[in-house]
Amino acid sequence: MSMSESSSSEDEVSVSPPSYGVTFTIGGLPLSGSTSAGSPRSPSEAAPASQPPEPEDDNRRREQEKWAMLAGQAAYKLEAYVFRQVLPEELIKPHIFPRNITDMEALIHKYGRSGEAVRLENAKEKWKQLKNKWQWTKAHTAALSVIKFAYLHISNPLEVMMRLDRNDGESLKETRRAFRKSLPTELYEAGDQIVEMMHEANLLKDESSINET
Repeated sequence: MSMSESSSSEDEVSVSPPSYGVTFTIGGLPLSGSTSAGSPRSPSEAAPASQPPEPEDDNRRREQEKWAMLAGQAAYKLEAYVFRQVLPEELIKPHIFPRNITDMEALIHKYGRSGEAVRLENAKEKWKQLKNKWQWTKAHTAALSVIKFAYLHISNPLEVMMRLDRNDGESLKETRRAFRKSLPTELYEAGDQIVEMMHEANLLKDESSINET
């Protein structure tokens, strides 16, 4: 491809950060989703099979997957907390349903329309109160979705888990950093707010609290 062809195509194609390659929309917000280095790529992007990845690229991928793992664990922890606060215990099936907050909201809406809202034990009001307390927005839902997308595309999750410090998953500082490393810039603020929500809910600890345990 000539230099002129390259420059003209760049005007038409949105460029994603390293390790990001999927653009999708959540709640009307166009976002770039993080993917691992092992995710499918188009033939024009794929490196020749005879060329192994550069050590620098491999280290960058490992580092990105570490942050994706930490952020993903935190996202699932927050959603599990929300489900416990809002829904009756018998309706929560860990790792099956609800899959996310959107699922939970759909369930509340469905039961409300069918006249069976009483089975949810006032879930609609509980979620409304929690949303008001946290000032929850579509950006927060979108941030969780992007982070979980990256988490689910980690190429070797067991290997990544073995590299994590056991306290990292409880650390306010490390989780905040993981969210920043895993989110596009337009969701930095929402990510920071989610981390603070988790801290207020005692799902994360500051460094002094971790050192005491």
